[in-house]
Amino acid sequence: MANEKPLRKIAEAFKELEAAVKSETGEVEVVPISQACSLVSPLFQDGHGAGGDDGHGTDAGDLRLEESNVAARCHEHGDGVHLLLPRLDSCTGRYVYIHDDLPSKFNSDLLKNCRLLTRGTDKPNLCPYFENWGFGPEIENTEGVLANKSWFSTNQFTLEVIFHNKMKQYKCLTKNSSLALAIYVPFYAGLDVSLHLWDSNLTVRDASARDLNGWLSKRPEWKAMWGRNHFLVVGRISWDFRTQTDEVSDWGSKLRFLPESMNMSMLSVEGSSWGNDYAIPYPTNFHPAKDSDVVQ
Repeated sequence: MANEKPLRKIAEAFKELEAAVKSETGEVEVVPISQACSLVSPLFQDGHGAGGDDGHGTDAGDLRLEESNVAARCHEHGDGVHLLLPRLDSCTGRYVYIHDDLPSKFNSDLLKNCRLLTRGTDKPNLCPYFENWGFGPEIENTEGVLANKSWFSTNQFTLEVIFHNKMKQYKCLTKNSSLALAIYVPFYAGLDVSLHLWDSNLTVRDASARDLNGWLSKRPEWKAMWGRNHFLVVGRISWDFRTQTDEVSDWGSKLRFLPESMNMSMLSVEGSSWGNDYAIPYPTNFHPAKDSDVVQ
């Protein structure tokens, strides 16, 4: 049996089971389970483990098969060897880590100073639009035109606030960044840049972007992949963050041209020709709480 490489056959058998468990149906037939365990059975015979003739293998009892990500276990019982499959983690491959300790000047302080966030809008200030998790004031439906309480006066620039509040409720958050598929940076870049878009002092215009990059680059979560698994969401167009020169007349900040930022992905309300900028829709006024609200 040594010439047939039994451990390789076992690994292949359990990888096939893993694929079945992770499929859309999640159904695993009895036959492949039985075949997988039959490959393990000889390893328990006569009290010998996987070590074979040298007697230094796994003791009889059970054998953990680390070759498979399913971490399945075959267990010897009185009537044979049985496969025990643990309950799979539904968040595997979906975990997100949030930089919750990001200094408040990058997000919540901007909301506290909402009366200053007026440039480029037709509103006296943006304060009312940060109510209801960023949805804005609920639209009064005095004439019965709107079917439910899912309609709000949402401002187009509050997208980053809405997204941050939604992410706080995401069921697959993790405090262990090594488990995370992506790392979210809750920087309200759109609100911040709106304070300085018309500022002739380029140092002031780019100050927050440089401070953010300096803070992130010192973090162990950043150093693991140098920011390539990091992303942020902004409520303005991509071009507001891609100033390429030091000319005062040029629009926007240098956020996306700073070395560290170029590794991050950015979701903005309009895309660009750069590969790590991704377009997402402007927020609408309709924010259903449940599926039935859409039907109504």
